[in-house]
Amino acid sequence: MSQEPLPPTGKKHRVIHWNPEAGREQNKRRWTVGRILKWSVGGLVALLALTAVTTRTIRFFNPDAFASFSGTAQTAVVEDLNTAFINQSRAEALFEQATGELDQIRRLPTEHPRQQAEIILIQKSYDSAALTMRNRRYAEAYTQLETIRRQMDEFARSIRAKQEVTTGLDSILVRIREIEVARDLAPELHDAAYTAAAEARMFNQNGSYLEASRTLQSGNDRLDQIQAALNAFVTSNIQRGAQALLRGEKEIAANAFRAVLQRMPDNEAALTGLNRSENIDRVYALLLQGEGLEAENRYAEAAEAYRRAAELDSLSTAAQQGQARAIRLDRESRFNAAFNAAQDAFQRRDWPTVMSQGQAALQVEPGNSNVQQMLVSAREEAHKDSVTRALERAQAHERVYQWEEARAAYLELQDLEPGHRDAEAGVIRAGEIIRAIVAYNQYVDSAEQLANQGEFQLAISMWNNAVANKPGYLAFDDRTTRLQAYLTEQNQPVTISLVSDSDTNVTIIGAAQYGTTRFKNETFQLYPGNYEIVGSRRNYRDVRIPIQVRYGSTPPVVTVICTVSARI
Repeated sequence: MSQEPLPPTGKKHRVIHWNPEAGREQNKRRWTVGRILKWSVGGLVALLALTAVTTRTIRFFNPDAFASFSGTAQTAVVEDLNTAFINQSRAEALFEQATGELDQIRRLPTEHPRQQAEIILIQKSYDSAALTMRNRRYAEAYTQLETIRRQMDEFARSIRAKQEVTTGLDSILVRIREIEVARDLAPELHDAAYTAAAEARMFNQNGSYLEASRTLQSGNDRLDQIQAALNAFVTSNIQRGAQALLRGEKEIAANAFRAVLQRMPDNEAALTGLNRSENIDRVYALLLQGEGLEAENRYAEAAEAYRRAAELDSLSTAAQQGQARAIRLDRESRFNAAFNAAQDAFQRRDWPTVMSQGQAALQVEPGNSNVQQMLVSAREEAHKDSVTRALERAQAHERVYQWEEARAAYLELQDLEPGHRDAEAGVIRAGEIIRAIVAYNQYVDSAEQLANQGEFQLAISMWNNAVANKPGYLAFDDRTTRLQAYLTEQNQPVTISLVSDSDTNVTIIGAAQYGTTRFKNETFQLYPGNYEIVGSRRNYRDVRIPIQVRYGSTPPVVTVICTVSARI
């Protein structure tokens, strides 16, 4: 708020003449022009000198003496200008507009404490402007209202930016993670984007949504630049790899495509190019060989060279065109080469090669009975080999007691050859042993849990069930050995002593061999476990005493006497 101008003091300045008798004495000397000029110049110099000395003296004792006066003077000038150009109607119109806008922003969601504080500050400024309006200081009110409107506009834009910032924070973090592969291409831009994301999150937490939005935009702009650098890098290496493939330069092509895949593992062009580069040197050599053979009119060999090149690189246009050209020149030579290659593979029991070479031969002479018969035999032999390998694999797993793997191999064998006896028997055998092992483990777990609870007789029963289900080859481990020894130890009777009064009926809950009896001193043989001694007597309250019987420790003498009357 501008400062109020200093109020006038109300004092009148008194002019003191330097010569009080100036008006009374007679002019002794005539006032000429030269004399007037001399006195004027001399007086001005003296006045300036006096002013300088006075100013320096005041500033020496109070350096800020003139600052307040300057600010007050400027404020007075500004207020005079506002008074001149801002009238009451303009101030009232602006006040009405600000009132409506304030009502609208009050309805906006203000979840963050900073937003709530801003609303409070805006409301205070509004109340101050309203008071200024009531005091009819319209120029000052107009200035206040202009400031309030700017604050409300910025507040509204901040609220609208909140949702965008929330979504934008998640988006920019995802983009940063995705573009991490290109960090080394533009490390400064990547660091700037990451810093922008962190600053935007800080601004968002502090409620500075507009600043967060601007920071997010800055970060996204840098990510766009990194993406452009990555795209240029990928395009350059794809082109370099493609040119190397044409020249048969294996290492150059592979390095170019690997450079792309290190940053974009799913790039189809790079994946295809890298796959082609594995054999591109051989493909290139075969292409040169095929061209040489074709120049010598050795079309069959040329066709084979082209075919092998096409097998190594199915995308090689030169290989495909050479093969087609050689086929046209000597179809029978190509057929003989493919047929002979298929026969050689048949002898090696290399069934995939037999199938590929046989199909190549049939492409030359469709319907050739010899080729067709060879393919039929190859399928049969391949099936037999598959069955034999599956059976051998299942039996190998069974020999080392790998029952899950054995059952899976037997099931595979059943799929290859339904009704196979060894497969059916193997599935049943493996399944039985697997179920037995599962039951064994479950009984052992139950026995261990019951033993820990002191239920030794039930634990021994579970242990016996576990032993009954245990496969013969399966040896006890440390855990089961300790459990067996513990249960054996706790399967021996322990003598306990009870004291009563011959009037109390004593029952040992949990010991089926003992019924209700009366005595004064008695001993009982109990197997280790948890029991409850119950004493009952007519017209007296029952007595219940839990005891734990463990082999290896002497239980205390237990007194069971009903002493509390039931009528109490």
